[in-house]
Amino acid sequence: MGQAQSRVIDDEQHPARRIEPGVRVTRELLEQLSGKERPRHGQKDVTASIAPLRQVPQKEEEAVLVIRQDPRMEDALQQSQRMGDLLLKHEQQETAEISRLAADLIDREYRAPLKDPPCLKEREACIQCYKANADDALRCRDAVSAYSQCAQGVFAAVRP
Repeated sequence: MGQAQSRVIDDEQHPARRIEPGVRVTRELLEQLSGKERPRHGQKDVTASIAPLRQVPQKEEEAVLVIRQDPRMEDALQQSQRMGDLLLKHEQQETAEISRLAADLIDREYRAPLKDPPCLKEREACIQCYKANADDALRCRDAVSAYSQCAQGVFAAVRP
């Protein structure tokens, strides 16, 4: 049949068809930005491709001269720089605060809550009995038995 491919393919499979986002800088765009007039029909401008590149630094130098000549512009520039520094400092403080709040939230929400150990009452009763009856440990038989039964019950409940 035909020589062209008939099945549909994705752009990832065929990189030549992929459209890349971006900005194209043409000679006309550079001339328009520099304020240079384009040559009329039939005229050729030999320096058209070089001229815009030379004019950009000249415009920057002119801007620096204007700023230095006008003290109000210099003050506005310094104020703008101070404002930028303050904004950066404020952004850093806000970022630190957000990081701290996020860490607090993670600690609160995603950490397992601490539970009291099982059989705490029975354990304390055993300890108190042993302290009170250091000479005769056999008197704590009932407390030890209660603690043992509690521990076995918890173990049986946890074990599948």
